[in-house]
Amino acid sequence: MKSLIANNDKSGLGIFTAAFFIVGTCAGVGIFSLPQAITFCQSSGFILLLVFCGLSCYTGVVLANCWLIVSKHYQDCAPGTIIRKPYPIIAEKCFGKPGRYFIAIYIDIILFGVSVVFTVLAGTLISGILTSFLKWNISFCFLMPIFAIISTPLTWFGSPKDFAHVAFIASMGTLIACFIIFVDNLRAIPKIDSSERGKIDPIVPSHFFMALGTIAFSFSSHSVLLTVQNDMKNPKRFFISAIISYSSIQFCWLTYLFDDNFG
Repeated sequence: MKSLIANNDKSGLGIFTAAFFIVGTCAGVGIFSLPQAITFCQSSGFILLLVFCGLSCYTGVVLANCWLIVSKHYQDCAPGTIIRKPYPIIAEKCFGKPGRYFIAIYIDIILFGVSVVFTVLAGTLISGILTSFLKWNISFCFLMPIFAIISTPLTWFGSPKDFAHVAFIASMGTLIACFIIFVDNLRAIPKIDSSERGKIDPIVPSHFFMALGTIAFSFSSHSVLLTVQNDMKNPKRFFISAIISYSSIQFCWLTYLFDDNFG
């Protein structure tokens, strides 16, 4: 247990900083994956987007309440204590050490998979940029390990509040990207053949279920929610950060996806 808990610290994240962390965690990959997923699902994709966003926000708040219960009943998890791995601690309080090990391994596997997705995506994007602007034809396979080595030091910070500025940069970068895409789509609408506007292809079942997983993955931030909550000055107000962040993400997605699919 001691390896999962550090010393007390009175500083912490505010409501909006915590919201920036959640937005930065969730929003990045959705810009590239959601347009195709919504196209596969047609208008039902927007309903699924609302449903998964609501479920993600609700379950995040429920998990946060679970942590508040643990921190209330166990002195070693009291507010102000830096907790490195809150999920294994909750599992240990409920099921003992077997529960702790199972959850720790489970989360590590999930985060490894997510890291692979982002590493491949980053390598592909960097390769495209180098090809487009510098005419350097470098395979993303060579760029992936370089990106992994450069980004590894960012994992050495103790807790989210040690690099709060990164959350702000990531969130603002996502919002700016969505705005640019939205404006670019508006400018492209007059150039679209009128016979092609509003054209809807039939839904293919295999594409629909593949899109379902993509939409769910776009809200996969639960592995960091409790860490962010534990770093807040007032963890009881985490639900406000969750509502602000998920509402912002949903508004961002709906704005540019609606324009992209029905413009």
